Amino acid sequence: MLLVEMLDRTLRDASRTRRVTGFKVIGAIPNTSPSRYGGLTKTYVQLSVKELSNSLLRFLTKRKSPGVFIINLFSTSDNSGEEELGNLICGYMQSRMLNARFITYGVDFNTDSTQFLLAKSITDFYTLQGEDVLIVAYPPLSTSNIPSALLHDANANILVASADRGWKTIDKQLCEQLTQQLSKTDVPFRICLTNANRDAVEDFTGQLPPHTLLRRIGYRLSQLSLTEKIIFNLRRKAKEAADEDDDE
Repeated sequence: MLLVEMLDRTLRDASRTRRVTGFKVIGAIPNTSPSRYGGLTKTYVQLSVKELSNSLLRFLTKRKSPGVFIINLFSTSDNSGEEELGNLICGYMQSRMLNARFITYGVDFNTDSTQFLLAKSITDFYTLQGEDVLIVAYPPLSTSNIPSALLHDANANILVASADRGWKTIDKQLCEQLTQQLSKTDVPFRICLTNANRDAVEDFTGQLPPHTLLRRIGYRLSQLSLTEKIIFNLRRKAKEAADEDDDE
């Protein structure tokens, strides 16, 4: 089992993803289907999207050349969840009274058009409608190239990857090509995991409900802080004993 664990290249969580890919992880979103966590699924999704969106907002410090903040979403393969993720982020930002809009390839713009292939700015193939924040989903890197100018003219570039899939050689090659495109820019590049399990999501949200004793112990164990309260209590008792000695 130890050998399998060492050789396994399934992304799974933030620490494993960082080790396997070499890239930082900005967030993890659980599967939105209620089949696994039942009535708690909606809560898990809301909390994880809130943490992810707040992390993204920290990158929105300067409007890009079209006069709008831009977050790019893309993946290395189909069915990674970038469309669903884009809608979730957009919905949260709108709930914060931001004029945000999510646009996606094949619906709002044509990636086969000359305007896109030779684009120097997003306005070359999309007409802005007064947005403050524009979240853009591009096709998988395995099927279409994203012009370097669009990667540079963004506040954040987010690779969406399913936590339950392995990081293959083609994924590595595609990301190496992408990092070459990004080599002369300071635009942050991060990975966001989708279809993540609860433990992976808790790396970003903290402990999720239910807050039962068993769950608390399990969470502390996962965070290597099982004896946290015990140590705290021992120190407090030692301090109280010392105070009593001083009073005497």
